[in-house]
Amino acid sequence: MRVTAPAEGGRAYRALFVAVFSAMLGLGIVIPLLPRYAETLGATGLEIGAIFSGFSVSRALLMPVFGRLSDRRAGSGSSSSASPSTPSSRSRTSPPTR
Repeated sequence: MRVTAPAEGGRAYRALFVAVFSAMLGLGIVIPLLPRYAETLGATGLEIGAIFSGFSVSRALLMPVFGRLSDRRAGSGSSSSASPSTPSSRSRTSPPTR
């Protein structure tokens, strides 16, 4: 395991901070609005709960798979290719409009 000096690791930490911050900001904006939006589309409380739990369950199931894939590729672009796919995957899980 290679230990980096603080000057070298600072750039990696900034990139990691920006990635985590943008993901959490997206969730922080969506979570308060999703129940109201779903109710206007006629969703029940159980369906709204299924939407929220679907994200957590899919994340729990797929994180080991993508973590292993990322370890095998050793940072050869697997992380940067996952970032643009996040909005498209979220749009596919959004409830249909009526």
